[in-house]
Amino acid sequence: MILDLLVQLTTCGKYRSLTSFKQSGDKLTTEQKETLRRYTDSIICMLEIGMAFHEIKQFLVN
Repeated sequence: MILDLLVQLTTCGKYRSLTSFKQSGDKLTTEQKETLRRYTDSIICMLEIGMAFHEIKQFLVN
């Protein structure tokens, strides 16, 4: 679920899951890689403070 959320956020909703992204054959741009890193770092911090997945998703999507 978190990986799918990262894909959605990184690709601006173009792909809804890691599977669909991998099947597309697309590659991340340098900018997307940096976006992915920032979102990943943020999610790690949110998990460390005890946030649930639905809280993380709501925070990042809004």
